[in-house]
Amino acid sequence: MFRVHSFLMALFLLPLALADVHGEEATYDVRDLGTLGGANSRAYAINQRGWVVGEAETKEGNLRAFLWTPEEGMRDLGTRGGNISRAYAINDRGQVAGEAEDDEERLRPFRWSGEHGMEELPLPDGFREGFVFGLNNFGALVGGGESEEGTRALVWTVDGVSVPEALRDHGASLARAVNDVGDIAGQVEPRPDDDYVSRAFILHSDGSFSMTAPLSPDWSSAALALSADGVAVGYAEQSNATHAARFSKIADVDDLDTLANVYSVAHGVNKDGVVVGLFVSSHEDDDRAFVARDGGMADLNELVEADKPWLIVEARGINDTGAIAGYALLGEEERAVLLEPRAAGTAERPQIQIVEPRSDARYSEGDSITIEANVDVPDQRVRRVTFFSGGVALGFATNAPYRLEWKAAAPGAHHLVATVVNTEGVSVVRRVCRSGFKSRAGKTRPLF
Repeated sequence: MFRVHSFLMALFLLPLALADVHGEEATYDVRDLGTLGGANSRAYAINQRGWVVGEAETKEGNLRAFLWTPEEGMRDLGTRGGNISRAYAINDRGQVAGEAEDDEERLRPFRWSGEHGMEELPLPDGFREGFVFGLNNFGALVGGGESEEGTRALVWTVDGVSVPEALRDHGASLARAVNDVGDIAGQVEPRPDDDYVSRAFILHSDGSFSMTAPLSPDWSSAALALSADGVAVGYAEQSNATHAARFSKIADVDDLDTLANVYSVAHGVNKDGVVVGLFVSSHEDDDRAFVARDGGMADLNELVEADKPWLIVEARGINDTGAIAGYALLGEEERAVLLEPRAAGTAERPQIQIVEPRSDARYSEGDSITIEANVDVPDQRVRRVTFFSGGVALGFATNAPYRLEWKAAAPGAHHLVATVVNTEGVSVVRRVCRSGFKSRAGKTRPLF
């Protein structure tokens, strides 16, 4: 079996300017994709048409696979008789795949299309449950299933479903992605007795098989996404950290984490090699989404322009236009979001940066905490600067210095956001402070 973190990752980065392919700084608008009547939703994949899939709560509180399109919004894809379904993949033909509960509460692999609806996919003999993580434009699907021997990677083609031959003599395995050439990427235990230690693999369309060489016998890696030219991304453990990584066709490992986070994982890659995922800078910080290009990583929260205090938590997929699907926090609610690149030079951007609290400050419970932001709005006057913690407004300032005294900070970690509105009421630009601070009951504690 695998460690839980083999499939559920998180990470954090410091602000870093990110240039687009034309040399301009890339920034994004945030589109809330909504829910199916409940409070929460998450997006897991995006296709080249900008269609997004994931899971969302219904008004009854059940999780359902959804398909979102700009024309029709969010659509419930149903289940196989149970209450739960999730969509993990979508191709450019609009076919969707994932897992859905049947009337016996077993998770079954499915493929959905507008023509046929949700169709259950077959499983090999001896498999009780299954799930699909990837599909290409030519009918191949990949994922895994649960059998008496444990978790095993599965591939569905016109010839049926099977465990890939190259993986049959190994331990537990999962296939996470497949491209249009037919390359497959995932993770596998090298030997049947190697519990909890996995290796990223690429099974090439020509039948050749490559697996990452371990940096240590006890360190794991996994390939979670695959580009059109067969380069995979995912994560690799090393010394005291787990970092987002790129795996080439010859299974070389390239560390993508340029900011030395304690944890990062890559979930998506496009044709230009732009990678997205999530990170955490320390064991006590919030999960944050990142985008990496040309050897540098950036916190997506530093590149978002929005009228709400979003915390972009995880980026799961990116298409060739640069649109990113993932999910974000707004207050206590998780929302599936689409981050759409803004056209370069559409407007001169207001700038805002939190300069207080300082990184070397210390606080005790009950202390008054000064929050201050520097603001630059070219050729316009600032109407107000609003400060948030965890999506909750703390107050606002209308004149420089833009400062607020916070006297009710609860013990624990706090994620601060400052936003600015100009006199024309133009969309608020949010900038996250470089890190949250922490306050502990009854004693002082460093800001970091």
